[in-house]
Amino acid sequence: MHYSCFTTTDGIWIAHGGYGGQYLLANPDTGIAVAYMAVLENESGDSGDIYPPLINMMAELAATESIGPGRSEFIGT
Repeated sequence: MHYSCFTTTDGIWIAHGGYGGQYLLANPDTGIAVAYMAVLENESGDSGDIYPPLINMMAELAATESIGPGRSEFIGT
């Protein structure tokens, strides 16, 4: 019933969260976007507790030196 239809930023990156824990963060300066795909198994499908450490980790990854146009890396399991 509730959906956050807005973006977030710290002035460097721009991001948007999705239902169930998905999150996308992009850093225009480095050209790096980081996607987090998840499924949270609870009644609301979401838990705000995961976002602060998740966003910090994603912002750190997106702040690294660009890996170059047309290239991508997969980090995760």
